[in-house]
Amino acid sequence: MSSDLSTFENQKRKLYLYVIPIVLLALLFGLPRWNEFNFLDRTILASYLILFISSYFFILKRIFFRYVELTIFISVSIVHLLLTYWSLHVESAQSQHYSISDAAVWTPMIYIYIFITFYGIYGIVLSIVVWSITTAIILSSLSTIQVDMINSLINYQLAMFVYIVILFFARKSLDASVRTSMLEQMAFKDMLTGIENRRAVHQLFEKLNSESKTYSIIFFDIDYFKKVNDQYGHSVGDSVLIEITKVINSGLNKNDFFARWGGEEFVVITKKVTIENTLKLAENLKLLVNQHQFKVVGKLTASFGIAESQPGQLAELVLEQADQALYSAKANGRNKIMMFGEQGEKKKEIPS
Repeated sequence: MSSDLSTFENQKRKLYLYVIPIVLLALLFGLPRWNEFNFLDRTILASYLILFISSYFFILKRIFFRYVELTIFISVSIVHLLLTYWSLHVESAQSQHYSISDAAVWTPMIYIYIFITFYGIYGIVLSIVVWSITTAIILSSLSTIQVDMINSLINYQLAMFVYIVILFFARKSLDASVRTSMLEQMAFKDMLTGIENRRAVHQLFEKLNSESKTYSIIFFDIDYFKKVNDQYGHSVGDSVLIEITKVINSGLNKNDFFARWGGEEFVVITKKVTIENTLKLAENLKLLVNQHQFKVVGKLTASFGIAESQPGQLAELVLEQADQALYSAKANGRNKIMMFGEQGEKKKEIPS
């Protein structure tokens, strides 16, 4: 779960790194009008420039990330409420006219930011709090503004409330989607190595059985893996499985399917044009394993069995043939590659 939260934090960080420069650009557009601003506007503009420049720096350097989020939320919320009060109780009272200021177009971003920053019930609670205080300020000013602006203010606040409701359900939908995605990943991913698992293999088999394309299955396992567990313990054995996964992955391309079948057994399904290409792939994988220096245990080897699909043949049978070829490779001394013969009853050893 922590890794998923970390991923979410990274996504938020990327979002801020894209959005903050846009906010800074909008603030910089206000600098030419500096002399037209009153003291409050100048203070807010200068404070915002300092806030967002420093925030960008901290986010870029990956330091004080949570504190930066909270600081932005508190600062922006205070400024929003202050400007609302100032516009209604000061400016409108002086000019006997009120219009929604330019800053108001950014108000929805406050609520969006709240739902991004605060998880669960906190997002909706804080949004309602900010909205309620804003509404209270508006209601307290109704006697000082013109009647024709009251409808605008009511519509404005109702629109903000609709934004909050939409954001609430959007966040709920997003959370549900993320949970569904995590469950699917858990269902079809091997939790130790991070590659596909046996269930994913069977899912792919359904697709292969409905197609007429030729493919090959490479079935392999680690030689004498039980001795590794017995001698070094299962934690070292797990690290070996993780290491060999990375080693094998380095020899595959994006079109090759790689999965852990169970224990120390792995499956590679490739749609190489010819069986010769599949053999070359298996030889390369075997060489990568032989050359790799595993942590703690040192050198290890692996045995490989290969089977090529035939027209109308079920993928489950092709896997069974590859398994038989693997059995022959282990029976003939291990650290070998065996290919299931065309007639089904013979096997061909690939010279080491």
